[in-house]
Amino acid sequence: MIDRVWVTGAQGFFGRAAADLLEAEGLEVVRIARRSWGPDAPRGSETGPIEDEFLCTLVVRHGAPNLILHLAGNGTVGASFRDPAGDFLSSAGTTASLLRVITHSAPRATLVFPSSAAVYGEAGAEPLPETSPTRPVSPYGMHKLATEALCRLWVERYGSRVAVVRYFSLVGRGLRKQLFWELGRRLPAERDATPVAMLGTGEETRDFLDVGDAVRLALALHRRHEPGLTLVNGASGRGTTIRSAATA
Repeated sequence: MIDRVWVTGAQGFFGRAAADLLEAEGLEVVRIARRSWGPDAPRGSETGPIEDEFLCTLVVRHGAPNLILHLAGNGTVGASFRDPAGDFLSSAGTTASLLRVITHSAPRATLVFPSSAAVYGEAGAEPLPETSPTRPVSPYGMHKLATEALCRLWVERYGSRVAVVRYFSLVGRGLRKQLFWELGRRLPAERDATPVAMLGTGEETRDFLDVGDAVRLALALHRRHEPGLTLVNGASGRGTTIRSAATA
């Protein structure tokens, strides 16, 4: 049977990449977004809030999903400081609605929740295992950790299948923020010798993961068919300094 996949946040960087890749794999994809799609909407596109009533409508319209990639919500730490309450609702609130729908309408579905390396806070260890202490220093990291706890509670109470992936720095075609996008915007023409100034020492380390690999990881976790909660880091396993990334 062809898997039916719901992708929330399907107009964002991660969501769009996931929907395109999964569709190319031959899966039936329902793309869910808050904004209208317009006249050139891809097949299976839906517009609405990630709330119980709308999600139940999607079950009737498309059938119950086998896999949900919950990629909607705030994607930046800075925005969580500006609107902590909104950030909490976009993470824990929407996930709670999806968990309720799974319980009643798709009990064998897998929910993949993209958590973040932000739950570890300012950790200095490399590599960073999943057993590392969680000490978030931003509302964004705190709310991701709270949503992980919600997923764990739901699994223990209802036997749901949930995969929590603590993604590190996702990169790839279509990303219009963060290091590589900013450098691309600011780099002067080759004939211009004006240097591009950056904050920090350049020795700060990031683990960059291609967005396609991030999607393949989520799909692999679903296909393992393991009940309960799965918790993994989503990363390449290689640290790269900002200096060497910028130089490249």
